[in-house]
Amino acid sequence: ARMKKTEDDLRKDWHAEAKRQVRITLVLRTTAKQKSIVVSPDEVEAALNEAIGELIRQGQMTEDQVDPQRIRNALHERMLTDRTLDFLEGTCATA
Repeated sequence: ARMKKTEDDLRKDWHAEAKRQVRITLVLRTTAKQKSIVVSPDEVEAALNEAIGELIRQGQMTEDQVDPQRIRNALHERMLTDRTLDFLEGTCATA
């Protein structure tokens, strides 16, 4: 009500944003594959151990609540995205 939008308007906005995010993700994944940009399992494991330790230290989770595979997948995607964006930035800066 504060935004003066109907539920349908909000859904259309969210749908458009979701489509945009999917396109961005597909472009980044394709670029990573074409340019052989990878994140090694060792890098992911190091980040995983650090992330789990931090979550536990901050009291956000206990060891029993941690889902390492879910965190590992999220970290891998984030690291690959960051590395791909760094590549693109470097390519654009030199062009």
